[in-house]
Amino acid sequence: MNWQSTPLLLPLVAVACLVLGALGGALLRPRRRHASTAAPDGELALQKAFLGHLFEASSEAIVLLDNQDRVVEANAEFIRLFGYPAEAIAGRPINELIVPEELREEGDMLTRQVTSGGRFSVETLRRRR
Repeated sequence: MNWQSTPLLLPLVAVACLVLGALGGALLRPRRRHASTAAPDGELALQKAFLGHLFEASSEAIVLLDNQDRVVEANAEFIRLFGYPAEAIAGRPINELIVPEELREEGDMLTRQVTSGGRFSVETLRRRR
């Protein structure tokens, strides 16, 4: 199946990767815990391994972003779907990679909405490499 010729699938997956990327980044960020509520090191390692497996094994394109909206990590499906080698996207702004120039303002608005904790549902277009 050619994703570029399937206009409904690409927008849905692109939006999913933006939202899941924001959520995944929040989940992977180290959290300060009070000593009485801290998970034992073994349990924390198991949780991280489980989350890492879900991230890589997902059939959805997922990208983890830092606080400046730059790519920290992308799963195999994101790499396949958008056509970028992993080493070419690390540290780059997500909107620079997947938002078409004519939709840049919309991409910036969606980014602001996600980073402020807002929820939204939108159908849009994204581009491949």
